[in-house]
Amino acid sequence: MDIELQKTKKMIRKNIGGIDEVSNGKEEVSSPKTRGAGFAWLLVFVLTVALAFLGFLYYREHTKTSDDAAKQEKLAQSTLSSLSKHIVLPDGKPEVVFPITDVENLEKSQPFFAGAKNGDVLVVYANPPQAIIYDPARDLIVKVGPVTFEQPKTETPAPKSTTTKK
Repeated sequence: MDIELQKTKKMIRKNIGGIDEVSNGKEEVSSPKTRGAGFAWLLVFVLTVALAFLGFLYYREHTKTSDDAAKQEKLAQSTLSSLSKHIVLPDGKPEVVFPITDVENLEKSQPFFAGAKNGDVLVVYANPPQAIIYDPARDLIVKVGPVTFEQPKTETPAPKSTTTKK
């Protein structure tokens, strides 16, 4: 029974007091510096892995944005090339070239989109203000119409009246 009690005390001291090993009846106590160094290495490792992961996420998001821009530019070039075979396009780059993905909501808010379908491409020029809906699958111009750009409203201050007292 004494032997078990001694083993239990040694285990308690080992867990609480910093005893690393019990070998040949000698207890080797680790110094707080040794235990702290292990924790520091673990912390450095965890931070390194976390930074590497965050760097990977940033890289993936950055390349995704670049890929989206490249796809948008390719869509614009192919659409303008096809459109130029059917209609004389205004000089300069269009303000907007994007595929129509939710024609139902667009039809509700703008009657101009009636007759368009998902997958068609909207091309908007600012000068002259003109919008074109093009269907690349059928190689067909669906609709052409004028565009009005809303200017932000700026409040002009009311003129101050000056009255003089006599």
